[in-house]
Amino acid sequence: MVGYPAGHRLPVHEHDYGQLAYAASGFLTVHAAEASWVVPADRAAWIPAGARHSLATRVRTRLHSVYLPAPVAAGLGTETTVVEVTPLVRELIAHIVSRGPLNLTVGAERRLVDVLVDQIRLLDVAALELRSPVDARARDAAELLREQPGRLPADVARAVGTSRRTLERCFLAETGVALGRWRQRAQILRAMELLAAGTSVTEAGTLVGYATASAFIAAFRRVTGTTPGRFLESPARASA
Repeated sequence: MVGYPAGHRLPVHEHDYGQLAYAASGFLTVHAAEASWVVPADRAAWIPAGARHSLATRVRTRLHSVYLPAPVAAGLGTETTVVEVTPLVRELIAHIVSRGPLNLTVGAERRLVDVLVDQIRLLDVAALELRSPVDARARDAAELLREQPGRLPADVARAVGTSRRTLERCFLAETGVALGRWRQRAQILRAMELLAAGTSVTEAGTLVGYATASAFIAAFRRVTGTTPGRFLESPARASA
């Protein structure tokens, strides 16, 4: 377990082992070349061995990491993903981390890890991904929207020197998501960071570009499956 202050960023790195990164409290953002992911306290990121990535925290965060060698992690996939965490998985992670490095040649310790891996395979993948386009102008637009998701697409297009129509085409072709939907996801992911940092629901919605609290709450529910209020009520988050 490692504690990080708000605003901390780990530089780009990779591991020989796969990493299950879970914010026991607080909030993580995972960045890779192809995408970024938001990881609140009820989710975990699976980062496969060799995947170059960085981690950032916008609030004080306790990070639990479980490192899994390739033979043990078989079946968890070769791409970074974010999964929803059940109470059982949360307790398994906490128990494994509290025991320190496990000796996987010891039957009881190997079985403990095998149970965790089996449970992760059953977890739903959370739709909290922002995949990056390849086109240079679209990639610049994506970076602008990550930082300022309230900006209108036409304004972003002008800022990167292209048309909205060109951005629409690039985003759909290269990320599989229409520009408007990509922007909405960026708005909600930034709002989650703001909420985790203590910003009110109304203010968070305004800061990411929603004219009314009701519109923000409806959009938040569409993207995350829950309301901003329930998001704030997460037991793990409340203990941050």
